[in-house]
Amino acid sequence: YICQLIREDSVEEFITFMNQKSIPISKYFIQPTIFETNSFLLKRRVMLIEYSAFYGSIQIFKYLFINRALVNYELWYYVIHGKNPDLIHFLEENKIEPKSKNYEDCYKEAIKCHHNDIAEYILNNFCSISYNKNTDFFAATIQYFNYSYFIQNLKNKLVLFYACKYDYMQLVMFLVKNKDLDPNIKIILKKK
Repeated sequence: YICQLIREDSVEEFITFMNQKSIPISKYFIQPTIFETNSFLLKRRVMLIEYSAFYGSIQIFKYLFINRALVNYELWYYVIHGKNPDLIHFLEENKIEPKSKNYEDCYKEAIKCHHNDIAEYILNNFCSISYNKNTDFFAATIQYFNYSYFIQNLKNKLVLFYACKYDYMQLVMFLVKNKDLDPNIKIILKKK
């Protein structure tokens, strides 16, 4: 019932229910259920504020925040899934940042979710590296099949590498047949 209220952003009913049942806001975790199918939620113990962020429920999110629900850097990932720009602005205004101020991971999460408008916002406002110069960004677009960001230059040697890595067999065959790209080229990727 709590999850339903959060998903519907029914703040008045939520407050009434929480008060009637004396449920502590900062210590309550969403209970696992067979009805939850999202792999992002299945991997975690989810607090109420995270669940409200995931579903973009801004009224309940603000209520929980005002009432001192625990807030941490992972909240950015939930907000990205929630695809509510007002929640992103709320995090900014309240100076809640991702772990180690790593907005590049947030950008990749938005790419993974195909929330391209949020990805663009993060890239333009927080990332110090441009998309074209970052191989991690490019790898994420291929790995998560986000064709909106797919590279235009198929002669780039990384295209063949990632096409092989993520099983784009038709693209690999096309690139190998292309005379402009050497399929035997060595690529050295540096880890951060």
